[in-house]
Amino acid sequence: MEGKYLHFQLEGESFAIPIFVVGDIVPCSIVRNGVISSHGVIIPKAIVLKETIIPIIDIKKLFQFCETEPPQKVIIVNNGETFGIPADSLVGIVVAEDKEIDQELAIRLFCDDSPIKGIIKRGDRYISVIDTDKLSKIAKKQSEQKEESNYAKCS
Repeated sequence: MEGKYLHFQLEGESFAIPIFVVGDIVPCSIVRNGVISSHGVIIPKAIVLKETIIPIIDIKKLFQFCETEPPQKVIIVNNGETFGIPADSLVGIVVAEDKEIDQELAIRLFCDDSPIKGIIKRGDRYISVIDTDKLSKIAKKQSEQKEESNYAKCS
């Protein structure tokens, strides 16, 4: 089955997410540090859009990238959970068949529990396809850990 993916770069690496989960793309200048949710949870980086707090998943930290420059944009992902992914630049749309997404290569390059579901090879470029469901679970797990630690501090 053919899929369309938003191709973006982060620290010189190419990534893609399914286009159907992209809600919006906003400038990084509106990202706030230390936003407090209505539950009293401190979210390290977030965007407030239409009175909704949208946490930013620091995929640079997740993939242990050195930060050479701050990202320019945030891609808002809506797939049950809403969260943001920072991007240095947007490259365009990539169209790929399921059979073109190499899952075995992704496991070898990253690991089995990585949020990378596969690699698309285009010429001499490798594009890592992000599994937004796994990324969503990571975001939820991080927020639950923060809530637990906040409750522990209050008791």
